[in-house]
Amino acid sequence: MTMIKFWLSISEDEQKRRIELRKNSQLTYWKFSPNDENALSHYDRMSILKERVIDSDWHTVDYGNKKRGIKNLLAILCDRLAA
Repeated sequence: MTMIKFWLSISEDEQKRRIELRKNSQLTYWKFSPNDENALSHYDRMSILKERVIDSDWHTVDYGNKKRGIKNLLAILCDRLAA
């Protein structure tokens, strides 16, 4: 069995933008949870903790742009599975 670990990374500003879009969209408001904003208030601390936890086994994927992030994740996944 192969385990491949990914960290989908987005900036604090992008996270705020996505939360606002989710809250204000009739199509996605149901996905919003007050915990989303609460978690965002801990962004800096979580970023520091992430650096302590993530090791060389993890693949960090820039997920600021979802389509590009998916493409990059799939490329890494295919490369690892082909190896």
